[in-house]
Amino acid sequence: MNVIEHCRISPPPGTVADQLLPLTFFDIPFIPLPHIQKLLFYEFHHHSKTHFTDTLIPHLKHSLSLTLKHFFPLAANLILPSSNSSNPQIRYAEGDSVSLVFSESSDDFNYLTGNQERNADQFHLLIPQITNWSDSVTTVEVVPLAAIQVTLFPESGICFGFAYHHVLADGKAFHGFMKSWASISKFGWSDAELLGRSTRVDSKNDDDDDDELEYFGFTADCRGRLDPPMPATYFGNCLAFCFARATHGQLMEEKQGFFVAAESIGAAIAERLHEPEGVLKGAETWLSELKSLKMDRLRSIAGSPKISLYEPDFGWGRPRKTEIISIDFTGAFSISECRDSQGDVEFGVSLPKITMDAFASIFVNDLKKLM
Repeated sequence: MNVIEHCRISPPPGTVADQLLPLTFFDIPFIPLPHIQKLLFYEFHHHSKTHFTDTLIPHLKHSLSLTLKHFFPLAANLILPSSNSSNPQIRYAEGDSVSLVFSESSDDFNYLTGNQERNADQFHLLIPQITNWSDSVTTVEVVPLAAIQVTLFPESGICFGFAYHHVLADGKAFHGFMKSWASISKFGWSDAELLGRSTRVDSKNDDDDDDELEYFGFTADCRGRLDPPMPATYFGNCLAFCFARATHGQLMEEKQGFFVAAESIGAAIAERLHEPEGVLKGAETWLSELKSLKMDRLRSIAGSPKISLYEPDFGWGRPRKTEIISIDFTGAFSISECRDSQGDVEFGVSLPKITMDAFASIFVNDLKKLM
């Protein structure tokens, strides 16, 4: 990996006023979580290094600056007080910026974008690094909210790597930023055109106890289920927590385990989204409920098939491959729409090699039994 340029991009001067944004109820649960990491690979065989440095880099820097005018929290910081004297908040000040790295890779583009088992370590080189720092004057911890890396694979393609804090936004909101940047880069949309499309921010062992509960955690977008509903273009977090439960014995039952899991997930969704008292029923206990669970009994999902990760087009067509890399250390499964088959979904899983081999074998054998 060769770094070509490391710069910082701000909204155009004078376009965004200094702001302090208090965290909402939906943001606070994500404060302790690590940054989300996503990759978008674009196939483009005519990108030489010269074209990349002379033409594409200036263009992407300019279009990103224009996009940040409407998504300025990406350039802001999360401020974490050292004591309980004040609350965490997002702070944006004139001149705040997003770290943008341009790099070149000699790795095999086709290998990285394939559907076969791959070495996760190679993906981490494509993700930008984010480092917290402490303000010596105010004694607060400052957490950058986002960073971007664009990597050239000469004569093969380009990869966009994103790292962002979940406090900044949920997947749907951040996807709105990616689509907007891609559209501005491709079409050069005006403010009026863009504002019509986006909104500025105001493993188990066989001898486990069969009676032990296993949990599957996921979130549900509740923008349209609040009263009054949030606009679909709201930038931030607006998620409700859902937990499906079943015993280990039920899930391990050879013929019925899969169906037990599916029914449990369906029941959890129905319970949350069709609650007569509203989607936020019991929200005051979500965090305490999560903390009470045994983490080694919890599996979760990152992403959603309703978020069209294959939609952003910077001018080279749809992404050839998308990946959620942060599952490598969160232990979650990733899920997204299928690129080439409408209605199907893509799953991603990151496991140690010996575990992955066992998982692949079990998955294929069980899938054959269901077909």
